[in-house]
Amino acid sequence: MRQILLFVLSYFAFVRPIMAAEANPSWRLSGIVVVNDPELPPIKAALIEIFGPRASEPLLREGEVKGNCLVERIYPEAGRVSVRDVQKQQALELTIEPSVAAPDQAPTFQFRSATLLAVIDLLQTISGRTIPTPPRARMMRLDLTSARLSSRREGAATLERALLANGFIHQLQSVKLGVLVLNSETNLLGSIPKRSSIQQSTTDIIPPGLIQFTETEVRQVLDFYQELTGRTVIQPTDLMGKITMRTQTALTREEGGWTLDVALRLAGVVMIGETDKFIFAVPVSKTNGVPRFNRQSLPPKAVKTPTSSPGFVKFADSDAQVALELYASLLGRETVPPAPKVRLTLSRPFMRSKAWPG
Repeated sequence: MRQILLFVLSYFAFVRPIMAAEANPSWRLSGIVVVNDPELPPIKAALIEIFGPRASEPLLREGEVKGNCLVERIYPEAGRVSVRDVQKQQALELTIEPSVAAPDQAPTFQFRSATLLAVIDLLQTISGRTIPTPPRARMMRLDLTSARLSSRREGAATLERALLANGFIHQLQSVKLGVLVLNSETNLLGSIPKRSSIQQSTTDIIPPGLIQFTETEVRQVLDFYQELTGRTVIQPTDLMGKITMRTQTALTREEGGWTLDVALRLAGVVMIGETDKFIFAVPVSKTNGVPRFNRQSLPPKAVKTPTSSPGFVKFADSDAQVALELYASLLGRETVPPAPKVRLTLSRPFMRSKAWPG
């Protein structure tokens, strides 16, 4: 079984400008969640929005800590959470604003301007699916006060209806994968890569959560993609974008690769396969004209070239001439020397007709 390389590359980009100058982070209670299920463990947690240099919005259960924020007690009926600053050893009370008076039946969901990224993470947990989204959608916020629900299935359906009412579409791709997009981005749904029909190997299983990226540069994601799929990724130097996703279930290597295909497409990157060894990663604007591999068109010397080991060819923002020289050697050809650099200084005006002799 080949070793699976784990990349957990985190960079939190969401920071409120009004809080950027604060020396100490502050916290806001953006949600309380109480999900009971007759067949699964209950979920009782608080969404705490943390401002500061490493802004985040974790879903924390009682006794869990993020940074200096420790959640001690959650009071869903009162819309209140007791937290402690573990660095200062200071107790604080955070409340839902406005609160909901529910002395007997606390709502399953109480969200007050909760980021969509946090809501999606919760939806993944209770639905058992990985749900990648486009970057623009993740920055939106949601308000919701639900009824008291009796199962995770009801909770997932309630969140999906709330998202639909707020301009989102949730489309299932498989039992393990869903896609969430804005109504204005429905064109993306038609371009989601299809799952491969090739029989999948069950010897290499990726555990839940092993693939996790937080505002990670596309190039770093593609490095992991190569290790996961065993295919060489060819990409332009101007490829841009960031990926945020976390796999919710166990996946085969093939399922993991397909999940990344979907996440990359939502980030504006199209993966175009070329044989089982190569794949192009290009922006949507550059999908036309991608070269195709034709073994019959290769020179005889190239066909006889010994097979190279993985990693033999590796470029990262390298000079084009270096790549051209290696390309020529693999084909058994020679490169044409580049034109020498010319420096010209005009000492007096001239007519365009005199710039070219003859």
